[in-house]
Amino acid sequence: MPTFLFTYRVPPQPMDEAMAGLDDAGREARSAAWMGWFQALGSSVVEIGNPVNDASPIGQTAGTRLGGYSLIDAPDAAAAAELAKGCPAVEFGGGVEIGDIVDVSGSGSNGARAGSAASAA
Repeated sequence: MPTFLFTYRVPPQPMDEAMAGLDDAGREARSAAWMGWFQALGSSVVEIGNPVNDASPIGQTAGTRLGGYSLIDAPDAAAAAELAKGCPAVEFGGGVEIGDIVDVSGSGSNGARAGSAASAA
């Protein structure tokens, strides 16, 4: 099954500053939204990934910054897009960019689990 890179695009404010602006209930709700979404994705999650506190863009990034990433299995790009629709980044003023990972290892399968394509992305 193909593996897709989900990159989460969020408003430009660094994560630590955004979280500092929330009360305890707001921080807990934001964390619960992400964990609930990942749980809903179930076995499609290859790697939950990690959030990014701040980023240094090169080129055009259209008013957002990299907020994090995950690796997600889906039958095709349309199914990956359907999975991304519930992403909390959208709710919090950002979006999801979906990339179809290309296997460059020569193994003939989508190489995300082998690590070669994921590290090249």
